[in-house]
Amino acid sequence: MATGLLGRLRSEVLGLSLADRAALAHELIKSLDGVEDHPVAVAEAWDREIVQRIDDIDGGRAEFLDRAAFQRRMQSRLARD
Repeated sequence: MATGLLGRLRSEVLGLSLADRAALAHELIKSLDGVEDHPVAVAEAWDREIVQRIDDIDGGRAEFLDRAAFQRRMQSRLARD
């Protein structure tokens, strides 16, 4: 966006009421949210993740841990943080 246009927009927006500026800010922030945040896109991403994990299990690439090993790993990780 050209600097002149941005300056004019900023000047006009700052002249709006607080409520109008808040509504505009909300709309602008919503416009920054990507398609990946859409519920359908999120569900599709989880579907791909599940398929990948099943494929990893079937292909022998998944590492399985029993409860005790998982607890040790998490305690070790928490102790580092």
